[in-house]
Amino acid sequence: MEPEELNLEIYRVASEWSQHRRRKFPKWEIGEIINEAWLQLKNLMHRFDPSRGSIRTFAKSSLWDPMYRSYCKAHAIRIRKRKTQKHQREYEDFFVFVEDLDQFVAKDPWRPPEIPEIPDIVSQKVRLTLNLLARGLTQRQVADACDVTESAVSLRLKTLRGLF
Repeated sequence: MEPEELNLEIYRVASEWSQHRRRKFPKWEIGEIINEAWLQLKNLMHRFDPSRGSIRTFAKSSLWDPMYRSYCKAHAIRIRKRKTQKHQREYEDFFVFVEDLDQFVAKDPWRPPEIPEIPDIVSQKVRLTLNLLARGLTQRQVADACDVTESAVSLRLKTLRGLF
């Protein structure tokens, strides 16, 4: 089969496959489903063995998983692979309708936590140590920045833990 004929056959199979699975991808138009099916099938053709069956049977058994993963990626749906009694996978849509945006932003899990205020009873050395640790430095890096030993940094943290 010539490459042009093969591409046309892949398109026909992708179109037929898509017509039967329109309802499974509600956020896509039929043209988008066909195009994505063609693209995914084209990427899977290196696994196709003509001695084992036709392109249609190959598409029927191989196309669903890459198509649904592409759909989930395009619409920010996270697939959780948690085995439960009812389902093997759970699908979560990240984007939900929110009436009060301020309330949603306050609960945003990706928002970095705010650094709590340091009490006034803490010395300046301990404040500096805490600020450097809050920036993500290790104890060794904090020790180098403060020109002290690592054990001194550990003692400062021990002092701070004793206050609370």
